[in-house]
Amino acid sequence: MAFSRRLLAETGVAVTPGIDFDTRAGGRHVRLSFAGPQESITVGLERLGSRLLA
Repeated sequence: MAFSRRLLAETGVAVTPGIDFDTRAGGRHVRLSFAGPQESITVGLERLGSRLLA
């Protein structure tokens, strides 16, 4: 949960903690939604990439 909140604060991209979907192993994952305009998805992925690969 802390990772998801920090990612939102630093990139403006919201992800859902995996624990919401898998209580056993979900703490190691996040979920993304690709529902929306392609341009928004592209911008979000670019923001995530520049944060996670920095």
